[in-house]
Amino acid sequence: EDCHDNVRTVMKIYGDGLAAYRRKDFASAAVAFESLKDDPAALVMLARCRKLQTGESVVGLDIGTMVFAILNK
Repeated sequence: EDCHDNVRTVMKIYGDGLAAYRRKDFASAAVAFESLKDDPAALVMLARCRKLQTGESVVGLDIGTMVFAILNK
Protein backbone atom coordinates (compact mmCIF):
# COMPACT_ATOMS: atom_id res chain seq x y z
CA GLU A 1 0.00 0.00 0.00
CA ASP A 2 1.56 3.30 -1.01
CA CYS A 3 1.16 6.68 0.70
CA HIS A 4 -1.73 7.75 -1.53
CA ASP A 5 -3.69 4.60 -0.75
CA ASN A 6 -3.20 5.21 2.97
CA VAL A 7 -4.40 8.81 2.66
CA ARG A 8 -7.48 7.65 0.75
CA THR A 9 -8.21 5.05 3.42
CA VAL A 10 -7.89 7.60 6.24
CA MET A 11 -10.08 10.08 4.37
CA LYS A 12 -12.74 7.41 3.78
CA ILE A 13 -12.80 6.33 7.42
CA TYR A 14 -12.85 9.94 8.67
CA GLY A 15 -15.62 10.80 6.20
CA ASP A 16 -17.68 7.82 7.34
CA GLY A 17 -17.17 8.88 10.95
CA LEU A 18 -18.15 12.46 10.20
CA ALA A 19 -21.29 11.33 8.36
CA ALA A 20 -22.29 9.18 11.35
CA TYR A 21 -21.57 12.08 13.72
CA ARG A 22 -23.77 14.42 11.69
CA ARG A 23 -26.57 11.79 11.83
CA LYS A 24 -26.06 11.74 15.61
CA ASP A 25 -24.99 8.09 15.42
CA PHE A 26 -22.25 8.69 17.95
CA ALA A 27 -21.50 5.00 18.54
CA SER A 28 -20.68 4.38 14.86
CA ALA A 29 -18.80 7.65 14.62
CA ALA A 30 -16.71 6.73 17.66
CA VAL A 31 -15.75 3.39 16.10
CA ALA A 32 -14.53 5.14 12.95
CA PHE A 33 -12.62 7.88 14.77
CA GLU A 34 -11.11 5.41 17.24
CA SER A 35 -9.55 3.50 14.36
CA LEU A 36 -7.59 6.65 13.41
CA LYS A 37 -5.48 6.86 16.58
CA ASP A 38 -2.68 8.82 14.84
CA ASP A 39 -5.01 11.55 13.53
CA PRO A 40 -5.36 14.52 15.92
CA ALA A 41 -8.66 15.67 14.39
CA ALA A 42 -10.14 12.18 14.73
CA LEU A 43 -9.15 12.11 18.40
CA VAL A 44 -10.97 15.43 18.98
CA MET A 45 -14.06 14.01 17.29
CA LEU A 46 -13.76 10.79 19.28
CA ALA A 47 -13.74 12.75 22.55
CA ARG A 48 -16.86 14.64 21.43
CA CYS A 49 -18.62 11.41 20.48
CA ARG A 50 -17.87 9.85 23.83
CA LYS A 51 -19.29 12.87 25.66
CA LEU A 52 -22.38 12.98 23.48
CA GLN A 53 -22.97 9.24 23.95
CA THR A 54 -23.28 9.82 27.69
CA GLY A 55 -25.58 12.81 27.28
CA GLU A 56 -22.94 15.37 28.22
CA SER A 57 -22.93 18.64 26.35
CA VAL A 58 -19.97 19.81 24.30
CA VAL A 59 -19.13 23.48 24.75
CA GLY A 60 -19.59 25.34 21.48
CA LEU A 61 -21.64 22.62 19.78
CA ASP A 62 -25.08 23.42 18.39
CA ILE A 63 -26.72 20.02 18.84
CA GLY A 64 -29.45 20.88 16.36
CA THR A 65 -27.09 21.53 13.46
CA MET A 66 -24.07 19.58 14.80
CA VAL A 67 -21.92 22.62 14.00
CA PHE A 68 -19.13 23.49 16.40
CA ALA A 69 -18.32 27.13 17.05
CA ILE A 70 -14.77 28.06 17.99
CA LEU A 71 -15.05 30.18 21.11
CA ASN A 72 -11.37 31.10 21.52
CA LYS A 73 -8.33 31.38 19.30
